[in-house]
Amino acid sequence: MKYCVIFVVCFSITLTIRLHAIPSQTLENLTAYEKSNAIIDIECEEGAQARADVIEETWNSGNYEEAIGLLKNSPELDDEAIGIQWKEPVKMSSRWSVDVQVGSNDSIRVVDLDVDNSTGHLFAVIMHQEGTSHHWTANISTDTGKTWAETFTWGSITSDVDCAVLGDYFYVAYSVTTHTGRIRRFNTSDGSSDEVYGNIYVISEGVPLKDISLTSDADAPSSRYLIYLSIMENDSLRLYFNFDTLATSWIRDVNFYNLGISNADRGLDACCAVPNKVWTSYIGTDDSLYVVGGWSSWSHYKLYYSGTNSSYVTSISAYGDTVITVVPSYHSTLDEYWVVYRITYDGGTDWAWGPIFMDSTNQSFVNDVTARNGDGIGIVYVTVNNAEGFYTHRGYPSADFITPVSFADNVPRNNVKPSIERIADGVYGTLYVNWPGEMAWFDRSDWGSGIDEDVTDKNTISISSTAAIFSSKIDINYYLPATKNNGDMSLDIYDITGAHVKTLARGMPAGSHSVTWFGDSDGVLAPNGIYFAVLKSGDSKESLKITLIR
Repeated sequence: MKYCVIFVVCFSITLTIRLHAIPSQTLENLTAYEKSNAIIDIECEEGAQARADVIEETWNSGNYEEAIGLLKNSPELDDEAIGIQWKEPVKMSSRWSVDVQVGSNDSIRVVDLDVDNSTGHLFAVIMHQEGTSHHWTANISTDTGKTWAETFTWGSITSDVDCAVLGDYFYVAYSVTTHTGRIRRFNTSDGSSDEVYGNIYVISEGVPLKDISLTSDADAPSSRYLIYLSIMENDSLRLYFNFDTLATSWIRDVNFYNLGISNADRGLDACCAVPNKVWTSYIGTDDSLYVVGGWSSWSHYKLYYSGTNSSYVTSISAYGDTVITVVPSYHSTLDEYWVVYRITYDGGTDWAWGPIFMDSTNQSFVNDVTARNGDGIGIVYVTVNNAEGFYTHRGYPSADFITPVSFADNVPRNNVKPSIERIADGVYGTLYVNWPGEMAWFDRSDWGSGIDEDVTDKNTISISSTAAIFSSKIDINYYLPATKNNGDMSLDIYDITGAHVKTLARGMPAGSHSVTWFGDSDGVLAPNGIYFAVLKSGDSKESLKITLIR
Protein backbone atom coordinates (compact mmCIF):
# COMPACT_ATOMS: atom_id res chain seq x y z
CA MET A 1 0.00 0.00 0.00
CA LYS A 2 1.21 3.53 -0.77
CA TYR A 3 0.56 6.69 1.20
CA CYS A 4 0.35 10.34 0.32
CA VAL A 5 3.56 12.16 -0.56
CA ILE A 6 4.08 15.88 -1.16
CA PHE A 7 6.79 17.01 -3.60
CA VAL A 8 7.70 20.54 -2.58
CA VAL A 9 10.24 22.81 -4.23
CA CYS A 10 10.13 25.42 -1.49
CA PHE A 11 12.64 27.86 -0.03
CA SER A 12 10.54 29.18 2.86
CA ILE A 13 9.93 27.73 6.28
CA THR A 14 6.87 29.96 6.58
CA LEU A 15 5.03 27.51 4.34
CA THR A 16 4.28 24.16 5.95
CA ILE A 17 2.00 21.54 4.37
CA ARG A 18 0.64 18.71 6.48
CA LEU A 19 0.13 15.33 4.91
CA HIS A 20 -3.24 13.59 4.79
CA ALA A 21 -4.30 10.04 4.10
CA ILE A 22 -6.37 11.05 1.05
CA PRO A 23 -4.69 13.04 -1.76
CA SER A 24 -7.78 15.20 -2.38
CA GLN A 25 -7.59 16.51 1.19
CA THR A 26 -4.02 17.59 0.59
CA LEU A 27 -5.02 19.63 -2.46
CA GLU A 28 -8.09 21.09 -0.74
CA ASN A 29 -5.94 22.41 2.09
CA LEU A 30 -3.79 24.51 -0.24
CA THR A 31 -4.42 28.27 -0.24
CA ALA A 32 -5.52 29.97 -3.45
CA TYR A 33 -1.96 31.14 -4.08
CA GLU A 34 -0.50 27.70 -3.36
CA LYS A 35 -2.93 26.10 -5.81
CA SER A 36 -1.87 28.51 -8.55
CA ASN A 37 1.78 27.88 -7.69
CA ALA A 38 1.55 24.07 -7.64
CA ILE A 39 2.30 21.43 -10.26
CA ILE A 40 1.07 18.00 -9.15
CA ASP A 41 2.38 14.55 -9.97
CA ILE A 42 0.43 11.46 -8.85
CA GLU A 43 2.50 8.33 -8.22
CA CYS A 44 0.36 5.22 -8.56
CA GLU A 45 0.07 1.63 -9.72
CA GLU A 46 0.08 1.00 -13.47
CA GLY A 47 -3.65 0.21 -13.57
CA ALA A 48 -4.56 3.64 -12.20
CA GLN A 49 -2.10 5.65 -14.28
CA ALA A 50 -4.56 6.69 -17.01
CA ARG A 51 -6.93 8.17 -14.42
CA ALA A 52 -4.02 9.90 -12.68
CA ASP A 53 -2.86 11.44 -15.97
CA VAL A 54 -6.30 13.01 -16.52
CA ILE A 55 -6.33 14.53 -13.03
CA GLU A 56 -2.79 15.85 -13.38
CA GLU A 57 -3.60 17.50 -16.71
CA THR A 58 -6.79 19.02 -15.30
CA TRP A 59 -5.01 20.50 -12.29
CA ASN A 60 -1.94 21.70 -14.15
CA SER A 61 -4.22 23.47 -16.65
CA GLY A 62 -5.59 25.60 -13.81
CA ASN A 63 -8.87 23.74 -13.19
CA TYR A 64 -8.19 23.07 -9.50
CA GLU A 65 -11.69 22.38 -8.18
CA GLU A 66 -12.49 20.11 -11.10
CA ALA A 67 -9.28 18.13 -10.46
CA ILE A 68 -10.14 17.80 -6.77
CA GLY A 69 -13.60 16.52 -7.71
CA LEU A 70 -12.12 13.94 -10.06
CA LEU A 71 -9.71 12.82 -7.38
CA LYS A 72 -12.50 12.42 -4.83
CA ASN A 73 -14.34 10.18 -7.30
CA SER A 74 -11.27 8.00 -7.90
CA PRO A 75 -11.16 5.49 -5.01
CA GLU A 76 -8.35 3.63 -6.77
CA LEU A 77 -6.15 6.66 -5.98
CA ASP A 78 -7.15 7.13 -2.33
CA ASP A 79 -4.01 5.50 -0.98
CA GLU A 80 -1.63 6.61 -3.69
CA ALA A 81 1.13 9.21 -3.52
CA ILE A 82 0.90 12.76 -4.75
CA GLY A 83 3.73 15.20 -5.38
CA ILE A 84 3.62 18.99 -5.46
CA GLN A 85 6.29 21.09 -7.13
CA TRP A 86 6.22 24.89 -6.71
CA LYS A 87 6.45 26.93 -9.90
CA GLU A 88 7.95 29.90 -8.03
CA PRO A 89 10.37 28.93 -5.22
CA VAL A 90 10.66 31.17 -2.16
CA LYS A 91 13.98 31.64 -0.37
CA MET A 92 14.42 30.09 3.08
CA SER A 93 16.85 31.06 5.82
CA SER A 94 16.57 30.64 9.58
CA ARG A 95 19.37 30.90 12.13
CA TRP A 96 19.98 30.19 15.77
CA SER A 97 23.10 32.24 16.50
CA VAL A 98 25.56 30.95 13.86
CA ASP A 99 23.92 27.56 13.20
CA VAL A 100 21.41 27.35 10.35
CA GLN A 101 18.10 25.52 10.55
CA VAL A 102 17.53 22.96 7.77
CA GLY A 103 13.88 22.39 6.87
CA SER A 104 10.80 23.35 8.87
CA ASN A 105 9.95 20.00 10.46
CA ASP A 106 10.49 18.92 14.02
CA SER A 107 10.57 15.43 15.60
CA ILE A 108 13.65 14.60 13.48
CA ARG A 109 14.87 11.01 13.81
CA VAL A 110 17.53 10.63 11.05
CA VAL A 111 19.83 13.12 9.28
CA ASP A 112 22.47 12.59 6.60
CA LEU A 113 24.68 15.05 4.72
CA ASP A 114 26.63 14.89 1.46
CA VAL A 115 28.49 17.32 -0.80
CA ASP A 116 28.86 17.58 -4.57
CA ASN A 117 32.53 18.33 -5.21
CA SER A 118 31.91 19.69 -8.71
CA THR A 119 29.36 22.37 -7.76
CA GLY A 120 30.08 22.76 -4.04
CA HIS A 121 26.38 22.27 -3.33
CA LEU A 122 25.38 20.55 -0.09
CA PHE A 123 22.57 18.04 0.26
CA ALA A 124 20.72 16.82 3.33
CA VAL A 125 18.12 14.12 3.77
CA ILE A 126 16.05 14.32 6.95
CA MET A 127 13.54 11.84 8.36
CA HIS A 128 10.90 13.21 10.74
CA GLN A 129 7.98 11.75 12.61
CA GLU A 130 4.34 12.70 12.13
CA GLY A 131 2.00 10.85 14.44
CA THR A 132 3.04 7.21 14.33
CA SER A 133 4.71 7.32 10.89
CA HIS A 134 7.96 8.73 9.51
CA HIS A 135 8.53 10.82 6.37
CA TRP A 136 11.62 12.29 4.75
CA THR A 137 12.64 15.48 2.98
CA ALA A 138 15.44 16.29 0.52
CA ASN A 139 17.22 19.63 0.98
CA ILE A 140 19.88 21.62 -0.90
CA SER A 141 22.22 24.50 -0.09
CA THR A 142 23.86 26.30 -3.01
CA ASP A 143 25.83 28.74 -0.81
CA THR A 144 27.92 26.34 1.33
CA GLY A 145 25.29 26.01 4.04
CA LYS A 146 24.19 29.59 4.75
CA THR A 147 20.70 28.99 3.37
CA TRP A 148 18.82 25.78 2.60
CA ALA A 149 15.88 24.81 0.40
CA GLU A 150 13.56 21.87 0.94
CA THR A 151 12.92 20.41 -2.50
CA PHE A 152 11.02 17.21 -1.83
CA THR A 153 8.87 15.62 0.86
CA TRP A 154 8.08 11.91 0.91
CA GLY A 155 4.95 11.20 2.93
CA SER A 156 4.71 7.42 2.88
CA ILE A 157 5.67 5.30 5.87
CA THR A 158 9.48 5.18 6.08
CA SER A 159 11.72 3.35 8.53
CA ASP A 160 15.16 4.60 7.44
CA VAL A 161 16.80 6.91 4.90
CA ASP A 162 20.29 7.72 3.57
CA CYS A 163 21.81 9.75 0.72
CA ALA A 164 24.80 10.00 -1.63
CA VAL A 165 25.94 12.16 -4.54
CA LEU A 166 27.08 10.57 -7.80
CA GLY A 167 27.66 12.38 -11.09
CA ASP A 168 24.98 14.99 -11.73
CA TYR A 169 22.55 13.53 -9.20
CA PHE A 170 21.88 13.39 -5.49
CA TYR A 171 20.37 10.00 -4.62
CA VAL A 172 18.15 9.16 -1.66
CA ALA A 173 17.69 5.58 -0.48
CA TYR A 174 14.69 4.85 1.73
CA SER A 175 12.74 1.91 3.04
CA VAL A 176 8.98 1.79 2.61
CA THR A 177 6.66 -0.04 5.02
CA THR A 178 9.87 -1.76 6.23
CA HIS A 179 9.74 -4.37 3.41
CA THR A 180 11.11 -2.60 0.32
CA GLY A 181 14.24 -0.55 -0.29
CA ARG A 182 13.70 2.16 -2.89
CA ILE A 183 15.67 5.03 -4.41
CA ARG A 184 14.98 8.46 -5.92
CA ARG A 185 17.30 11.03 -7.45
CA PHE A 186 17.55 14.81 -7.63
CA ASN A 187 19.56 17.19 -9.80
CA THR A 188 22.71 18.51 -8.13
CA SER A 189 22.30 21.84 -9.94
CA ASP A 190 19.15 22.92 -8.09
CA GLY A 191 17.92 19.97 -6.01
CA SER A 192 14.86 19.40 -8.18
CA SER A 193 13.43 15.90 -8.44
CA ASP A 194 14.10 13.87 -11.57
CA GLU A 195 10.52 12.89 -12.34
CA VAL A 196 11.58 10.82 -15.37
CA TYR A 197 13.66 8.62 -13.05
CA GLY A 198 10.79 8.55 -10.55
CA ASN A 199 11.39 5.86 -7.94
CA ILE A 200 13.01 2.45 -8.32
CA TYR A 201 12.64 -0.66 -6.20
CA VAL A 202 16.13 -1.88 -5.28
CA ILE A 203 15.33 -4.38 -2.52
CA SER A 204 12.07 -6.31 -2.52
CA GLU A 205 12.58 -9.70 -0.90
CA GLY A 206 9.58 -9.97 1.40
CA VAL A 207 11.85 -9.56 4.44
CA PRO A 208 11.70 -6.38 6.58
CA LEU A 209 14.63 -3.96 6.37
CA LYS A 210 16.11 -2.96 9.73
CA ASP A 211 18.78 -0.52 8.57
CA ILE A 212 20.01 0.90 5.24
CA SER A 213 23.05 2.79 3.94
CA LEU A 214 23.85 4.44 0.60
CA THR A 215 27.30 5.41 -0.65
CA SER A 216 29.14 6.10 -3.93
CA ASP A 217 32.64 6.41 -5.36
CA ALA A 218 32.01 10.08 -6.18
CA ASP A 219 35.62 11.00 -5.28
CA ALA A 220 37.13 8.64 -7.86
CA PRO A 221 38.49 10.14 -11.13
CA SER A 222 35.95 8.08 -13.11
CA SER A 223 33.17 7.61 -10.61
CA ARG A 224 30.29 5.34 -11.50
CA TYR A 225 29.35 3.12 -8.53
CA LEU A 226 26.32 3.61 -6.31
CA ILE A 227 26.15 1.13 -3.43
CA TYR A 228 22.91 0.32 -1.55
CA LEU A 229 23.18 -1.82 1.60
CA SER A 230 20.58 -3.10 4.02
CA ILE A 231 20.47 -5.13 7.21
CA MET A 232 17.50 -7.48 6.91
CA GLU A 233 15.25 -8.77 9.66
CA ASN A 234 16.92 -12.19 9.35
CA ASP A 235 20.30 -10.55 10.26
CA SER A 236 21.73 -10.84 6.74
CA LEU A 237 23.48 -7.92 5.05
CA ARG A 238 22.49 -7.23 1.43
CA LEU A 239 24.63 -5.21 -1.00
CA TYR A 240 23.28 -3.94 -4.33
CA PHE A 241 25.31 -1.84 -6.75
CA ASN A 242 25.09 0.05 -10.02
CA PHE A 243 27.67 0.37 -12.77
CA ASP A 244 26.95 3.91 -13.99
CA THR A 245 26.15 7.38 -12.64
CA LEU A 246 22.57 7.12 -13.91
CA ALA A 247 21.86 4.28 -11.43
CA THR A 248 19.02 2.85 -13.52
CA SER A 249 19.91 -0.85 -13.41
CA TRP A 250 19.18 -2.71 -10.16
CA ILE A 251 18.84 -6.34 -11.26
CA ARG A 252 18.54 -8.78 -8.35
CA ASP A 253 20.76 -11.53 -9.73
CA VAL A 254 23.24 -9.25 -11.52
CA ASN A 255 23.75 -6.15 -9.36
CA PHE A 256 24.08 -8.01 -6.08
CA TYR A 257 26.88 -9.35 -3.88
CA ASN A 258 26.34 -12.02 -1.25
CA LEU A 259 28.63 -10.97 1.60
CA GLY A 260 28.02 -14.16 3.55
CA ILE A 261 26.90 -12.23 6.63
CA SER A 262 24.22 -13.56 8.94
CA ASN A 263 24.96 -11.72 12.19
CA ALA A 264 24.22 -8.07 11.30
CA ASP A 265 22.03 -6.30 13.83
CA ARG A 266 22.21 -2.48 13.73
CA GLY A 267 24.30 0.67 13.27
CA LEU A 268 25.03 0.20 9.54
CA ASP A 269 27.36 2.59 7.69
CA ALA A 270 29.31 2.38 4.42
CA CYS A 271 31.84 4.22 2.28
CA CYS A 272 33.90 3.81 -0.88
CA ALA A 273 37.70 4.06 -1.00
CA VAL A 274 39.71 5.13 -4.03
CA PRO A 275 40.56 3.00 -5.99
CA ASN A 276 37.30 1.08 -6.00
CA LYS A 277 36.70 -0.71 -2.75
CA VAL A 278 33.62 -0.76 -0.55
CA TRP A 279 33.80 -0.68 3.22
CA THR A 280 30.89 -1.23 5.58
CA SER A 281 30.61 -1.36 9.36
CA TYR A 282 27.87 -2.63 11.64
CA ILE A 283 27.20 -3.93 15.13
CA GLY A 284 26.60 -7.67 15.18
CA THR A 285 24.13 -9.77 17.09
CA ASP A 286 26.91 -10.37 19.63
CA ASP A 287 27.18 -6.57 20.21
CA SER A 288 30.64 -6.39 18.57
CA LEU A 289 31.89 -4.04 15.86
CA TYR A 290 32.35 -5.67 12.45
CA VAL A 291 33.94 -4.28 9.29
CA VAL A 292 33.67 -5.80 5.81
CA GLY A 293 35.76 -4.59 2.88
CA GLY A 294 36.34 -5.54 -0.73
CA TRP A 295 34.85 -5.76 -4.20
CA SER A 296 33.73 -9.12 -5.60
CA SER A 297 35.82 -10.81 -2.87
CA TRP A 298 35.39 -9.71 0.73
CA SER A 299 37.36 -9.60 3.95
CA HIS A 300 35.58 -9.75 7.31
CA TYR A 301 36.96 -8.22 10.52
CA LYS A 302 35.67 -8.51 14.07
CA LEU A 303 37.29 -5.51 15.73
CA TYR A 304 35.84 -4.49 19.07
CA TYR A 305 33.20 -5.30 21.64
CA SER A 306 30.79 -2.39 21.51
CA GLY A 307 28.09 -2.95 24.10
CA THR A 308 24.41 -3.71 24.27
CA ASN A 309 22.91 -0.23 23.96
CA SER A 310 20.39 -0.09 21.11
CA SER A 311 21.22 3.58 20.39
CA TYR A 312 24.77 2.71 19.32
CA VAL A 313 25.76 3.46 15.73
CA THR A 314 28.90 2.82 13.72
CA SER A 315 30.62 5.21 11.31
CA ILE A 316 33.19 4.43 8.65
CA SER A 317 35.20 6.37 6.07
CA ALA A 318 38.26 5.76 3.92
CA TYR A 319 40.94 7.42 1.82
CA GLY A 320 43.15 5.11 -0.19
CA ASP A 321 44.44 2.36 2.11
CA THR A 322 43.49 4.30 5.25
CA VAL A 323 40.17 3.14 6.69
CA ILE A 324 38.76 4.39 9.99
CA THR A 325 35.67 3.23 11.81
CA VAL A 326 34.30 4.93 14.92
CA VAL A 327 31.92 3.39 17.43
CA PRO A 328 30.74 3.97 21.02
CA SER A 329 32.13 1.29 23.30
CA TYR A 330 31.06 0.30 26.78
CA HIS A 331 33.94 -0.04 29.25
CA SER A 332 32.60 -2.48 31.82
CA THR A 333 35.28 -1.82 34.46
CA LEU A 334 34.73 1.94 34.49
CA ASP A 335 31.04 1.74 33.57
CA GLU A 336 31.60 4.37 30.89
CA TYR A 337 30.75 4.79 27.20
CA TRP A 338 33.80 5.83 25.22
CA VAL A 339 34.01 6.86 21.58
CA VAL A 340 36.79 4.71 20.13
CA TYR A 341 38.21 4.28 16.64
CA ARG A 342 39.84 1.41 14.79
CA ILE A 343 42.11 2.39 11.92
CA THR A 344 44.13 0.58 9.25
CA TYR A 345 46.80 2.12 7.00
CA ASP A 346 47.26 -0.93 4.79
CA GLY A 347 43.76 -1.73 3.57
CA GLY A 348 42.81 -3.97 6.48
CA THR A 349 45.87 -6.14 7.19
CA ASP A 350 46.60 -4.48 10.54
CA TRP A 351 44.22 -2.48 12.72
CA ALA A 352 45.22 -0.04 15.44
CA TRP A 353 42.81 1.50 17.92
CA GLY A 354 42.47 4.45 20.25
CA PRO A 355 39.86 6.43 22.19
CA ILE A 356 38.68 9.84 21.01
CA PHE A 357 38.27 10.66 24.71
CA MET A 358 38.59 8.94 28.07
CA ASP A 359 36.46 11.32 30.13
CA SER A 360 33.45 10.10 32.11
CA THR A 361 31.74 13.48 31.64
CA ASN A 362 31.84 13.11 27.85
CA GLN A 363 30.30 9.68 27.32
CA SER A 364 28.64 9.23 23.94
CA PHE A 365 26.36 6.91 21.95
CA VAL A 366 26.37 8.55 18.49
CA ASN A 367 29.09 9.83 16.15
CA ASP A 368 30.14 10.24 12.52
CA VAL A 369 33.44 10.30 10.64
CA THR A 370 34.71 11.42 7.23
CA ALA A 371 38.13 10.86 5.66
CA ARG A 372 37.47 11.93 2.09
CA ASN A 373 39.61 13.81 -0.42
CA GLY A 374 42.90 13.52 1.44
CA ASP A 375 42.06 16.37 3.82
CA GLY A 376 42.51 14.30 6.96
CA ILE A 377 39.91 12.75 9.27
CA GLY A 378 37.03 14.68 10.82
CA ILE A 379 34.90 13.24 13.63
CA VAL A 380 31.82 14.54 15.42
CA TYR A 381 30.07 13.02 18.43
CA VAL A 382 27.35 13.99 20.89
CA THR A 383 27.84 13.47 24.61
CA VAL A 384 25.26 11.76 26.82
CA ASN A 385 25.64 13.50 30.16
CA ASN A 386 25.75 17.17 29.16
CA ALA A 387 24.33 16.76 25.64
CA GLU A 388 27.01 18.71 23.79
CA GLY A 389 28.36 18.17 20.30
CA PHE A 390 32.13 17.89 19.77
CA TYR A 391 34.34 18.01 16.66
CA THR A 392 37.90 16.79 16.27
CA HIS A 393 40.26 16.42 13.32
CA ARG A 394 43.66 15.04 12.37
CA GLY A 395 45.62 15.22 9.16
CA TYR A 396 47.43 12.57 7.11
CA PRO A 397 49.60 10.94 8.28
CA SER A 398 49.43 12.57 11.73
CA ALA A 399 48.27 10.22 14.49
CA ASP A 400 47.07 12.97 16.85
CA PHE A 401 43.54 14.35 16.92
CA ILE A 402 43.12 17.96 18.01
CA THR A 403 41.46 18.62 21.37
CA PRO A 404 37.71 18.24 20.71
CA VAL A 405 35.83 21.53 20.40
CA SER A 406 32.09 22.21 20.49
CA PHE A 407 30.34 22.39 17.12
CA ALA A 408 26.75 23.17 18.21
CA ASP A 409 25.23 26.50 19.21
CA ASN A 410 22.26 24.71 20.72
CA VAL A 411 21.85 21.51 22.68
CA PRO A 412 22.08 18.46 20.38
CA ARG A 413 19.91 15.40 20.87
CA ASN A 414 22.18 12.69 22.25
CA ASN A 415 20.63 9.65 20.53
CA VAL A 416 20.35 10.89 16.92
CA LYS A 417 23.47 10.33 14.83
CA PRO A 418 24.99 13.58 13.51
CA SER A 419 26.52 13.75 10.03
CA ILE A 420 29.84 15.32 9.00
CA GLU A 421 31.32 16.03 5.55
CA ARG A 422 34.34 17.88 4.20
CA ILE A 423 33.12 21.00 2.39
CA ALA A 424 36.41 22.58 1.28
CA ASP A 425 40.10 22.44 2.20
CA GLY A 426 40.20 22.36 5.98
CA VAL A 427 36.47 23.11 6.30
CA TYR A 428 33.90 20.63 7.63
CA GLY A 429 30.13 20.84 7.90
CA THR A 430 27.94 19.09 10.45
CA LEU A 431 24.23 18.32 10.42
CA TYR A 432 22.61 17.48 13.76
CA VAL A 433 19.32 17.46 15.68
CA ASN A 434 18.75 19.75 18.66
CA TRP A 435 16.92 19.16 21.93
CA PRO A 436 14.17 19.72 22.97
CA GLY A 437 13.12 21.27 19.66
CA GLU A 438 14.16 18.15 17.66
CA MET A 439 14.87 20.21 14.54
CA ALA A 440 17.78 19.84 12.11
CA TRP A 441 20.66 22.34 12.28
CA PHE A 442 23.80 22.87 10.20
CA ASP A 443 27.15 24.24 11.39
CA ARG A 444 30.55 24.75 9.76
CA SER A 445 33.98 24.51 11.33
CA ASP A 446 34.95 27.96 10.02
CA TRP A 447 31.82 29.90 10.95
CA GLY A 448 33.50 31.54 13.91
CA SER A 449 34.70 34.09 11.34
CA GLY A 450 31.13 35.26 10.81
CA ILE A 451 28.49 33.68 8.62
CA ASP A 452 27.01 37.05 7.70
CA GLU A 453 30.15 38.84 6.55
CA ASP A 454 29.38 38.64 2.84
CA VAL A 455 25.60 38.99 3.11
CA THR A 456 25.42 41.85 5.64
CA ASP A 457 22.46 44.16 5.13
CA LYS A 458 23.58 47.79 5.63
CA ASN A 459 20.42 48.27 7.72
CA THR A 460 21.19 45.34 9.99
CA ILE A 461 23.67 44.91 12.84
CA SER A 462 26.28 42.20 12.36
CA ILE A 463 29.11 40.60 14.32
CA SER A 464 32.11 38.45 13.35
CA SER A 465 35.50 37.40 14.70
CA THR A 466 38.94 36.58 13.39
CA ALA A 467 38.77 32.98 14.62
CA ALA A 468 36.40 30.43 16.13
CA ILE A 469 38.97 29.25 18.68
CA PHE A 470 41.53 31.38 20.54
CA SER A 471 44.08 30.94 23.31
CA SER A 472 45.00 34.45 24.52
CA LYS A 473 43.05 37.13 22.66
CA ILE A 474 40.44 37.48 19.95
CA ASP A 475 39.37 40.41 17.75
CA ILE A 476 35.62 40.85 17.48
CA ASN A 477 34.31 42.95 14.60
CA TYR A 478 30.83 44.45 14.52
CA TYR A 479 28.76 46.78 12.38
CA LEU A 480 26.09 49.28 13.46
CA PRO A 481 23.84 50.79 10.75
CA ALA A 482 23.00 54.48 10.68
CA THR A 483 19.30 53.59 10.60
CA LYS A 484 19.48 52.27 14.17
CA ASN A 485 19.39 54.23 17.39
CA ASN A 486 22.78 53.06 18.61
CA GLY A 487 22.82 55.01 21.86
CA ASP A 488 21.70 51.88 23.67
CA MET A 489 23.99 49.47 21.83
CA SER A 490 25.99 46.95 23.83
CA LEU A 491 28.54 44.24 23.19
CA ASP A 492 28.97 41.71 25.98
CA ILE A 493 30.57 38.33 26.62
CA TYR A 494 28.52 35.56 28.25
CA ASP A 495 29.53 32.04 29.22
CA ILE A 496 27.65 28.91 28.14
CA THR A 497 25.35 29.11 31.20
CA GLY A 498 24.27 32.64 30.25
CA ALA A 499 26.25 34.34 33.03
CA HIS A 500 27.70 37.76 32.15
CA VAL A 501 31.50 37.71 31.82
CA LYS A 502 32.59 41.09 30.44
CA THR A 503 31.30 44.24 28.75
CA LEU A 504 33.30 45.12 25.62
CA ALA A 505 31.42 48.15 24.26
CA ARG A 506 28.56 50.53 25.05
CA GLY A 507 26.90 53.34 23.06
CA MET A 508 29.13 53.30 19.98
CA PRO A 509 28.26 55.34 16.84
CA ALA A 510 27.18 53.87 13.50
CA GLY A 511 29.80 52.17 11.36
CA SER A 512 32.32 49.34 11.55
CA HIS A 513 34.17 48.69 14.80
CA SER A 514 36.62 46.21 16.28
CA VAL A 515 37.41 45.33 19.89
CA THR A 516 39.80 42.82 21.44
CA TRP A 517 38.86 40.45 24.24
CA PHE A 518 41.75 38.98 26.19
CA GLY A 519 39.79 36.07 27.64
CA ASP A 520 39.33 37.76 31.00
CA SER A 521 36.63 38.84 33.42
CA ASP A 522 37.54 42.09 35.18
CA GLY A 523 41.23 41.30 34.80
CA VAL A 524 40.95 37.67 35.92
CA LEU A 525 41.58 35.00 33.30
CA ALA A 526 38.36 33.24 32.28
CA PRO A 527 38.35 29.41 32.27
CA ASN A 528 38.54 27.41 29.07
CA GLY A 529 35.17 26.86 27.46
CA ILE A 530 32.50 28.19 25.12
CA TYR A 531 31.52 31.86 25.20
CA PHE A 532 29.09 34.06 23.30
CA ALA A 533 29.72 37.60 22.15
CA VAL A 534 26.28 39.25 22.11
CA LEU A 535 25.64 42.46 20.16
CA LYS A 536 22.46 44.43 20.85
CA SER A 537 21.11 47.66 19.37
CA GLY A 538 17.51 48.71 19.77
CA ASP A 539 15.36 45.66 19.14
CA SER A 540 18.10 43.86 17.18
CA LYS A 541 20.38 41.17 18.60
CA GLU A 542 23.16 39.08 17.09
CA SER A 543 25.48 36.58 18.80
CA LEU A 544 28.73 34.82 17.99
CA LYS A 545 30.07 31.59 19.49
CA ILE A 546 33.78 31.50 20.35
CA THR A 547 35.87 28.89 22.18
CA LEU A 548 38.70 29.68 24.60
CA ILE A 549 41.42 27.00 24.86
CA ARG A 550 44.72 27.98 26.51
